[in-house]
Order: sequence, then C-alpha cells, then structure tokens
Amino acid sequence: MLNLLKENNIQAFFHFLPLHSSPFVRKNPDKFRIMGKMSITNTISNRILRLPIFPELVNEEVDFICSKILGFYGI
Repeated sequence: MLNLLKENNIQAFFHFLPLHSSPFVRKNPDKFRIMGKMSITNTISNRILRLPIFPELVNEEVDFICSKILGFYGI
C-alpha cells in the first residue's frame, strides 16, 4: 500500500508508535503498568498509515487518494 501511494505522489507514512514502545516508557517502566507482550498492539501498530490531511487538501485530492486505496483493495 505504501509503495502504491508513493508511486502516485501521495505522501503517506507509518505513524503509530504504541505507548509501551515509546522512549519515555522504556526509560521509566516502573511508572507504567504494561501487561503481557502487547503482541496485538504491536501487530496493529505496524499496519497504521498516516494519510495526507491538511486544510488546503481539496475534494478532488481526497477523491484521488481514496480511489487509489480502494483500487488497492479491489473495491
């Protein structure tokens, strides 16, 4: 997906860093209650993309971005 978006000049990035993986929590584990391996959170966090969003984004650009995403999934 990320490659398809980049090929179409759509800036998208991996975005989500789970709290338990943040540098602050890693340096201060005694201040947080992390239960388990957080494997589901880690798996999902690796799938989240940050899509373009800004006030100047016009409807035609939103439609273009959506069309590429829907096309990727064959919708």
